[in-house]
Amino acid sequence: MLHLYAALAEKERRLISDRTKAALAAKKAGGAKLGNPRNIAAAGLIGRTVQITAADEFATVLLPIVNAIRAAGASSLKQAMPTHARPKLRIDARRKGARLSD
Repeated sequence: MLHLYAALAEKERRLISDRTKAALAAKKAGGAKLGNPRNIAAAGLIGRTVQITAADEFATVLLPIVNAIRAAGASSLKQAMPTHARPKLRIDARRKGARLSD
């Protein structure tokens, strides 16, 4: 019995999604602007703040590596250490930051 309810709920979810997409497409085709134009400045400020924070975190992770390369007298990572000894720096844009992987 629960399987039947789950199937009906899934179908209803799909129908709601289709109706919503169709209504939004009709509004857009009619020339309406979608979204909330009143908070564009606030949304931009939040986005910039997140980007600045992510850049600061990235720099915090990267700075010790750059300083170690400079202290070794090298001007590049290739000069500073062999390939197998280099730290692996994984940059994941979705998570907004850089992390040293093991």
